[in-house]
Amino acid sequence: MVSVDKRRSGKTVIFACGDKILLEDIAALREAFYEAMAEGLDTLVLDLSKINHIDSSGISLFVSTKNALSKLNAHLVLAGMIPSVLDIFLKTSLDAYFDIRPTWSEETSRS
Repeated sequence: MVSVDKRRSGKTVIFACGDKILLEDIAALREAFYEAMAEGLDTLVLDLSKINHIDSSGISLFVSTKNALSKLNAHLVLAGMIPSVLDIFLKTSLDAYFDIRPTWSEETSRS
């Protein structure tokens, strides 16, 4: 099971995910993301700096989360991907679909 730490900074919710995102993690992650949406937010940040593997179910979760956030006029940011994970997004052209940033901080939230 993937470990997830959640923190809120104003209308931004940051989830720091650790290790891997696999099929068996999706239900718990989806519940956590949608709970944050229900509480109200402008931006959902997924800090992926500790993720060393993600499977297609994880990517699908990101797509559905982005779509749900768009309906709420909110935004998804994927931050801190290691090169091997980022490479998956580049090879599938998902880098054009997602807001992918090298890091996340309160300062970068305004850019």
